[in-house]
Amino acid sequence: MGFTLRPLRAQAEGQLLAAIEAFDCCGDLHPDDEIAQEVNAFLRDGLYVSGVVHSLSSTYLLLDEEDGARVIGYFTVAVDAVRLTGTERRDVGEPPFPDIGAIRLVMIGVDWNESGNGTGSQLLEAVVGLCRRVREDVAVRFLLADVNPTQEGWYAKRQFLRNRHESENRAGRTTISMRLDLAKSTELKLGEPLN
Repeated sequence: MGFTLRPLRAQAEGQLLAAIEAFDCCGDLHPDDEIAQEVNAFLRDGLYVSGVVHSLSSTYLLLDEEDGARVIGYFTVAVDAVRLTGTERRDVGEPPFPDIGAIRLVMIGVDWNESGNGTGSQLLEAVVGLCRRVREDVAVRFLLADVNPTQEGWYAKRQFLRNRHESENRAGRTTISMRLDLAKSTELKLGEPLN
């Protein structure tokens, strides 16, 4: 099965809107997962639209090429920065300032029917590929993600580390702040294009 990655430039209409409204990352796997429900709502309820309209974030749909009306997954990214602790700064070569340019993975979701078949990895590869293309022209060092605690191990296997500064300063949060060092992750197979 082949996939197509498509940027959303405005609020979806017609067949694409119906496909977005049918997207479900919870299904039978995560019916009570509040964070997964937020991921659903962000896309299905059109919460991405404001970011697109005001040039604050970009949302991409992963569509099934064989059935162009089916959303397999999606992600939303935005420009950001991450503050590193002194130890974290030493680990990345001691930059002269604590805030480092980053791209934030605002949302990422895979339809629950696709769970376990590598689609999440493919979607993350697309995100990393996009970040690497941006890095060619804009100084960004990290890909940031606020991770569902149930998925922390999945991200850790892909070389994401916890952000100690953000974790220390945002106690009581329901997600875990993690980062991927784009400068050090080049040996990964992450970043291959989907199409």
